[in-house]
Amino acid sequence: MTVDLNKMGQAAREASRQLALLGEQKKNQVLETVAQELLAKADEIIAANKVDLENATNMPEKFIDRLKIDNDRIAAMA
Repeated sequence: MTVDLNKMGQAAREASRQLALLGEQKKNQVLETVAQELLAKADEIIAANKVDLENATNMPEKFIDRLKIDNDRIAAMA
């Protein structure tokens, strides 16, 4: 899977602008939806992260620790 980081960054910037225009109640709804999606897709996220970790050879251990995503870290994000 190829990811265009420029497009992803532009989309994130636009989403943040749109989110800034929302009221508090709507922002909370959006954040709750994001949290639910993180939890629902935890297995997919962890599988993709496993590939990232496998490709992180020769990286410092502290970097690898920050890169690692597990169920506890997903729960903390959510």
